[in-house]
Amino acid sequence: MVTAQSTLVKNLARGIGVIVAVLVVMQGLADTGAVGGESRTGQLAVVRSSDSWLLQGATDLAGQNPDAAEQAIVRSINAMPVSQASVRALYEVQKAKGNETEAASTLKVAGYLGWRDLRTQLDLLVANVVDEEFDPAVDRFDALLRRSGVTAQTFPIAIELLRDPRGRDALLKKLSANPFWREDLYQAAEFGDAAAAVELGNSLLDLKDTDYPPTKIEISPLLNRMAGLGDYPSLMEFGRALDDNPDRMLSDGDYRKLFSSEQAENEAVSSPFDWQRTNARRSLLFLEEAKEQDEIFAFVRSSSRIPAALLQQHLRLRPGLYEFTALVREVDVVDNQPAIGWSVSCAEVDPTTATLLQSVVASEEEGSSWTTRRSQFEVPENCPIQKLALVVNRNSQGTAKEGEFGSVSIQRLENL
Repeated sequence: MVTAQSTLVKNLARGIGVIVAVLVVMQGLADTGAVGGESRTGQLAVVRSSDSWLLQGATDLAGQNPDAAEQAIVRSINAMPVSQASVRALYEVQKAKGNETEAASTLKVAGYLGWRDLRTQLDLLVANVVDEEFDPAVDRFDALLRRSGVTAQTFPIAIELLRDPRGRDALLKKLSANPFWREDLYQAAEFGDAAAAVELGNSLLDLKDTDYPPTKIEISPLLNRMAGLGDYPSLMEFGRALDDNPDRMLSDGDYRKLFSSEQAENEAVSSPFDWQRTNARRSLLFLEEAKEQDEIFAFVRSSSRIPAALLQQHLRLRPGLYEFTALVREVDVVDNQPAIGWSVSCAEVDPTTATLLQSVVASEEEGSSWTTRRSQFEVPENCPIQKLALVVNRNSQGTAKEGEFGSVSIQRLENL
């Protein structure tokens, strides 16, 4: 009976045999003068280290001289036969020369020498994916990320795995177990393009029904990347699909979440659908607590001459007619209009130059110093993502202007 142990011994013996055979061939190249510059009887030889020959080989290869590079790298291996970096360098030279069969064999030999050289493991991972060996590829991918984390080199390989149905299944099996590097993978969405972001988004949807569904710290970087790329249809699709409340009109209309995170001095994990501060020149925005009303409000002071957004969040409202309601107090005026105010615009439009908000109807709150301002706006068909922003209007004189802004809300009135 063939036991698992005997099979393992045979595989190890076969691997060691390949290593010995390659090293014998390399030694033969040196003995027959294939690498040149050998020591001869009665002559002194300059002794160079394995690393020195390896560096020479890399220089020759970069200089488009693969033959000289091969000679130097073989010398490096002869100086230290178990140098994984040198064997991997020989693989790179053979590949550059078009010797694909020899290169593949040499890469396997480099793999037998262990995990000391991570570039070797990266090359082996790429080879696994190219050869459609997806289970070994995912195992090696997992091991690489456990050692060195997600990098600009390993991230594209994850995307390649997700693009193939079999690779996708193998990687999702690993992701569903929630390895510690999973968050890092999704936070690395900044390395990818719009297509990569969509692949990551689909994988998060596949993880929704697992024991470890997606977390905000995984979802937010992906949505931020889509917003940064201007891929608003995808941002709307995945923003809805990955939200526990897909039909919410806006987030944190009373600023409590934003206030709590800033008071705790935590670095909030925010998505485009959360409040995000902007760096407006000559402007300040403070969140304050009105303890007598148990409310949070934003105090703004600005002397900016040019329009600028101070606080904003993206919306994913369906086409239709809406009403926007905002509480305001003691807002200064410039050129017969509020110096600071709210704007709703399509996401691709600068909110300081255009707004969907129509005429404002203001009403005083009985027994309160706050004024309620209501305004209707219409979301057209070609506006999948909108932007709600608190903006400073043009102030050519640059004099300081102030205002206080309470909670905001949006209500749907009718469909288009």
